[in-house]
Amino acid sequence: MPQLTRLFYVSRATKKGANQVITDILREARAFNAANGISGLLTFDGEHFTQVLEGPVSTLNALMQRITKDDRHEDVRVLSCEPILARYFQEWAMSYVYDMQLVDRVATLFSIVRPEPEDVSAFIEDLRDYTAKLKWHARNPYRAAPPSFCPLCDRTDMPF
Repeated sequence: MPQLTRLFYVSRATKKGANQVITDILREARAFNAANGISGLLTFDGEHFTQVLEGPVSTLNALMQRITKDDRHEDVRVLSCEPILARYFQEWAMSYVYDMQLVDRVATLFSIVRPEPEDVSAFIEDLRDYTAKLKWHARNPYRAAPPSFCPLCDRTDMPF
């Protein structure tokens, strides 16, 4: 079995706030990733993309070559690439998050030439936690009152 790798990159969108661009990227990414054993998550803040990709290193390298040549991205920078034992986003060929709470953090990651590895790792961990909350909401749409705060719905009753 090929070694799994988690890669995280940021890029600047060449077209600002284009909903059709996001729709196209997600459609293409979900099809490609599902066929090639890649999982991940995309964020977009209206100006910048961040993406966490998980899969075999050779597949991720080939995908990054495609992304750097894609005219929807410019200034593509890989901020983290490391071997992993388990995937964070195994249920997602490509998840998508747009949340105003992330906008400043994405812009900050993009503006720093070499962000601290712990800042990048913390952002990826937060994305993993965020998707866990999305999954919980999808599975429990009418359930009330578990025990911690959920930023998705401002509830203080989430089970994580």
